[in-house]
Amino acid sequence: MYPLTHFLFTLVFAYTLFPFESAVIIAVLSVLFDLDHFLYHLAKKKNPNFIVCWNNAVLGKEHERTFIHHLPGFLVVSGLVFFIAFLNSTVALAIAIAYYTHMFLDYIHFKPKETKKKSKWFGLLFAPTLYEILLDIILVIILFFFALVI
Repeated sequence: MYPLTHFLFTLVFAYTLFPFESAVIIAVLSVLFDLDHFLYHLAKKKNPNFIVCWNNAVLGKEHERTFIHHLPGFLVVSGLVFFIAFLNSTVALAIAIAYYTHMFLDYIHFKPKETKKKSKWFGLLFAPTLYEILLDIILVIILFFFALVI
């Protein structure tokens, strides 16, 4: 999924439990969990060009999931969240929401080939599926509803 979808989904979820400003920070943290793709690219290709890394990931030329996106990483993060909960349960909940919503979206990712259309913005390649675009629209509508109600 694209960063926008991770951000919106986590923002909607976090906003049900936290004030808006905190929910935004949690949503940004959820997006930051994908920095591992860039770090993997940097280590593998020795190329610090973020645009090349992004475009290779969109085209499927890069390894899509690193340690943090597999069971061992899931267990490590879960253990850290558990430990942090003893120190500060609010921080632990924020990290848990950011990570688990990110993982949820990554594992339900829709990839129907026939709905992908590629476009470039500022050198970055985009090829969202129709399902991801619809999900983003629904999430924005939910956020507008929250803004009216809360």
